[in-house]
Parts: sequence; structure tokens; C-alpha cells
Amino acid sequence: MQSYGSGDYESAGCWAHCRRYFFDCIPEGDTTCPSAQIVALIGKAADFEQSAKEAKYTR
Repeated sequence: MQSYGSGDYESAGCWAHCRRYFFDCIPEGDTTCPSAQIVALIGKAADFEQSAKEAKYTR
């Protein structure tokens, strides 16, 4: 397994920082705006990742 910086790719940043920018754009109490929907999708991806780690998936 390679570490960060060992491949020929461009870093996209982390999901936590990406999520924060979208979260900051959500008007108070609005759960249907596009930013809120993106935050929800990132949450689902994080849940999926956690489930995969618990199931000990390697790839």
C-alpha cells in the first residue's frame, strides 16, 4: 500500500473540510437546499466507509 505523495495524482483534500464549506452555506433551518443535500450525501459516504471498516474490507 502506498502512502500519500507516493503516486502520480492530485490531492483533492479531505471530506471534513469539503463538508464544512457546504455546511456553512446552509441557511438556518433549511434542509432542502443544495448545500444541505450535499452535506447529507457526504454523511452517507462517511457511514458507508465506517461500515466497510467495521466489516474489515480492504479494497
